[in-house]
Amino acid sequence: MQIDRLAAVIRPRTPWEGLDLGFALARGWFLVLFGLWWLTALPIGALGAIWLKDSPSLWMLLIWWFKPLYEAPLLFWLSRRLFGDTLSLRDLWRARRQVMPLRLLPNLLWRRLQPSRSLQMSVLILEGLVGKARRQRQRVLQGPGGTASWLTIICVHLESILWLSALLLIAIMIPEELPGLDLSASLLEEGSAPYWISTLIYWFAMAVMAPFYVAAGFALYLARRTELEAWDLELQFRRVEEAPRQRPRRTATVIVIALALSLVVCLPRPVQALAMTPEQAKAEIQSVLEDEDFSRKREIETWVYIGEENAPDESAELPDWLTDLLRSLGRSGELAATVLKWLLLLAAAVLVIVVLQRILRDLRKPERIAASSKRRTSTAVSFPPRLEIELPADIPAAVDALIDSGDRRGALALLYAASIALLHRRYGLTVKGGATESEYLTLVLNNRPISEGTLMRRLVRAWQRIAYGHLEPAPEELSDLVHDWRHWEGGGHDG
Repeated sequence: MQIDRLAAVIRPRTPWEGLDLGFALARGWFLVLFGLWWLTALPIGALGAIWLKDSPSLWMLLIWWFKPLYEAPLLFWLSRRLFGDTLSLRDLWRARRQVMPLRLLPNLLWRRLQPSRSLQMSVLILEGLVGKARRQRQRVLQGPGGTASWLTIICVHLESILWLSALLLIAIMIPEELPGLDLSASLLEEGSAPYWISTLIYWFAMAVMAPFYVAAGFALYLARRTELEAWDLELQFRRVEEAPRQRPRRTATVIVIALALSLVVCLPRPVQALAMTPEQAKAEIQSVLEDEDFSRKREIETWVYIGEENAPDESAELPDWLTDLLRSLGRSGELAATVLKWLLLLAAAVLVIVVLQRILRDLRKPERIAASSKRRTSTAVSFPPRLEIELPADIPAAVDALIDSGDRRGALALLYAASIALLHRRYGLTVKGGATESEYLTLVLNNRPISEGTLMRRLVRAWQRIAYGHLEPAPEELSDLVHDWRHWEGGGHDG
């Protein structure tokens, strides 16, 4: 860096003085930095609004996440302008690979949430360091105190203050005759017009704070380099080295004048002898002190503690037994306060546990209801092997009648019950009382041919969907099941 071309005064600064310098630079070049920020933020914001037009919160998150992309041109322009170079938009476009290098990508991914981003951007873009060299350089420039992190926290709060202030100002300034701005909707009702207005105002607040954030981070970077590399001393040495030499004639004249003055100063002068004895000198000093200029006196009043007017009578002191009693009561009070404190903490912990248990129980209640319903339904449609079930003589006709009446659940229940009864009567397949559909299906698959197992699987799946999921089968599916069941009942599937 050509530090002799710096537009700012080079001197040692504390980190907070560096931030103050950055804010001063941002005030001086605010309009340029403000415009540069919008050159990159506006296209991304417009594309994001088209993509996320129904979700302003996600749109604002997208805008906020790409902040390093908007800040890079501002930092590059500041680094050149502070050293006397004025960059145009064409110059920035030509240097686009340096303004937005590929090494900036991690700042948009895993390093996006680092609070010291303002200082790290200077190392990344201006010095071009990567990997281990970048990390070591950042640790050196970071310094004690975490000023760069505090800068991020301060700017976030300032953004929020600007956003809320502008929102309140708009709400207050709208005349009563016109529709007002609903503040609660602007903060809570996503997708509403007030919410979009609030989001756009926050976007504008980000644009206002961006020049100050970038300039302050860059000034902190300069302050740390000045402190570490002694730029102020280097600049003074350069000025001494580049100073023009004086002409020989002028130098000779200065030398002659200096010699003449030296001779005048060094000429011997008569020394007055001390004509007074010590006693005479003492008397002379005393007379000088008694002069009006030295003998002035004034009275100064002040308060001085001299003790109690009525000193306590030692005989009126409390008895020893009463003093000991009061001390014991004091210690008992401290003990009682400590016990009460721990009891309150224990009660609070118990209350929290009870509330959490209640919440978890409420969350699990739908699962218990569903499980209970499943158990009851399974029991209702499961038949013990010795239970005599009264079924209609013509099962397919009865099922068709239920389908025609719209009772698909009853039709499937009847078909399922008739299947269990048929398997028990014809093949002697028995299961324990209260067996579920899955258990009975497993029994059929293990003991009957594939064709019968396939039919039972279709029937069981259809029944489970309507019993537990309330999903009714299509009429075509029911017709196919009745047709295949009729064929099976007639012995078509008998293997």
